[in-house]
Amino acid sequence: MKPKKNLLPVFGLMMLFASCSKKSDPQPSSSSLASAQLSMSTAQPIAVPNALSTSSDIHAQEAYSLVTSANDLTSLTASFDNIPSGASKSSTAIVGVNVGGRIAATQQSYLVYTWTDPQSGGSVAYQVSETTDSYTFELFYKKSGSSDWIRYLDAEEKKDKSSGFLKVFDPSITKVSSPVFYYTWTRGTNTLNFVITDDTNYKLVINSNTQTKAGDVESYTNNVLGEKLTWDNQGHGTWALYDSDGITVASNGTW
Repeated sequence: MKPKKNLLPVFGLMMLFASCSKKSDPQPSSSSLASAQLSMSTAQPIAVPNALSTSSDIHAQEAYSLVTSANDLTSLTASFDNIPSGASKSSTAIVGVNVGGRIAATQQSYLVYTWTDPQSGGSVAYQVSETTDSYTFELFYKKSGSSDWIRYLDAEEKKDKSSGFLKVFDPSITKVSSPVFYYTWTRGTNTLNFVITDDTNYKLVINSNTQTKAGDVESYTNNVLGEKLTWDNQGHGTWALYDSDGITVASNGTW
């Protein structure tokens, strides 16, 4: 199993702005943008049975660790909720220098907050916009003395919360580039499908029953299945490792 990719540099940047900010004061607005919130920022997305989180079995511990890597998403989305009370507000859209461009006609309106980061002296911007059925959330950074905004978080979610995505970009890259991490989620009746991919072609696919907390996780490298772990509502589970063809089971067991 490939170890979880080190997220500390990215999370460190996110938490820098989260720690030096506070919840914004309520601001009257006729737009739904002022109250728009990404659902993944309010709670741990994937819940597991207590027995899974406390198990001494190495495979159960691995399953719990992989679920935790998905729940780390909230460390990023929390940045969308930390707007200083003194932030400037406008409706003028920002486009980052590392963004390939957006068809402006698809967005009905924008709400943009900007403020100065007291630790770096640079500027931070949070931008939320909407289409008929979705909200888009973006976070930007601009170095002191620079005129270029760099987007490092880009999220979109259906207004009914049925599906969404979050892309995390390397803020040191100032040209159009692929995301470092890409999270997607789809909700059904009592189900949540969660997929994480990174820029090394590693992928986690997690399925969870939101009512019973049973679930499974699969790991892929270059779209080849390497491992599958499953657990029931009591925290008991199975594990299987696959050969390089992604089909043949090399070893398996239960806990």
